[in-house]
Amino acid sequence: MTAKKRTPEAAEGGMSDNKLIGYGAIFTGLAVSILSAGLVGTIKAVAGAGADMHGFSQETIISAFLSTLPLSIAVTLIVFCALRGWVNESFQGILLAFGILATCTILLHPDGMKAGIRMISISWEQRASGLFGFPARLVAEYVAVYWWKPFVSGLLCGALAGWAMWLKTRKYLDKA
Repeated sequence: MTAKKRTPEAAEGGMSDNKLIGYGAIFTGLAVSILSAGLVGTIKAVAGAGADMHGFSQETIISAFLSTLPLSIAVTLIVFCALRGWVNESFQGILLAFGILATCTILLHPDGMKAGIRMISISWEQRASGLFGFPARLVAEYVAVYWWKPFVSGLLCGALAGWAMWLKTRKYLDKA
């Protein structure tokens, strides 16, 4: 019989980072699956997966993340920067989010850089007046490219990835 592993998290009665990320991945995988396959399709897929819920969630999340790559990476970076506290003011956060989203759109558009630049220029030309005219139009372009279910799935997967990055790096970055 082996002794139970004594980690600081277990000694405090808390969960390890990996366990938290695992639970977050299961819930996000279920949400993404419900969005894409509906409730009945998700129940059938979960029943087919049996005890391998982690594998089911990972496949679902990776598929959704990769299908909306520019949006997912942008949300990952925005969530990570926000949780790290690297943005002190809301205006800085808005500018950072716009810059990251525009950069990811140009560099990672599924149809290439020219399509990403075209998407940015169309969003700029058709923007409404005000501070949020351009980002609102860019979000509308993303919804037009991916449709709303994959769009929301990309947001969820990007938020999970940003949170997981923050969770895994907080010990090391807080010491610096």
